[in-house]
Amino acid sequence: SHIPTSIMWKALWGGNNTDKPKEPPCWTHFLSAVRKLQMGQTQEAYQGFLYSLELDDEYKFEQRISPLMKLLESQQKFDEMLSIVAKFQTKHVNALALLVWKGVALRHLDRLEECQACFATALEAQPKNEMFVALYNAVLMTREQWSTLLAVNQRMIEYYPMNGTYHNNYIASLENLNETAKAREYVQAIWDKYGALSASVDFICGDFYYKHDAYDKAEQCLQKAAELDVKNEKYQQFYIRALLQN
Repeated sequence: SHIPTSIMWKALWGGNNTDKPKEPPCWTHFLSAVRKLQMGQTQEAYQGFLYSLELDDEYKFEQRISPLMKLLESQQKFDEMLSIVAKFQTKHVNALALLVWKGVALRHLDRLEECQACFATALEAQPKNEMFVALYNAVLMTREQWSTLLAVNQRMIEYYPMNGTYHNNYIASLENLNETAKAREYVQAIWDKYGALSASVDFICGDFYYKHDAYDKAEQCLQKAAELDVKNEKYQQFYIRALLQN
């Protein structure tokens, strides 16, 4: 005879199959703090985030620490961010969220060498993480670490060949290393390879040629960018500028 599915599930799991395990109190307080933050109750949210971590500093730790750190960053409480990192880092030595937020706080405090080390370590752990790369690139540019910037973005191009940002950073690195001829060769190469496919690459190539007074090539590249992404106002404006120049 047929056994009803509900009875079978109950026999297997000891209860209704729709039953869900209850979340621990720390998660309940965390969600409450998130709601308070959404309503603009920042002090109450801050206290709720801290209390949630006091109740339990293991359950979904990295997910719960980030909103607190982001709130502190918005309030420019960078030293407190570092204090919280120090409080939890010994126990959560492999928590990348702590390492990255430490780097963010150090960047705001102009402790750029320490900041760079944090982002570099995070990127070693997750070499394809584009958020980590963006943070790392920003501090490398500020410190004018062009050789390192070149290497980082060369690797990212291998992972994400259609991402124009990495091509742009690679070109900028070459130019700042006084390798303009190599930069020009590279621009031509990516235009030949990706020009028909990527509006961002077309724009980067066009902008490079425009800055180097190669206005015919600039117009050609920027026209393609404008055609591939007709909703991008920047691409349209730069194409018009190139037309007027010619």
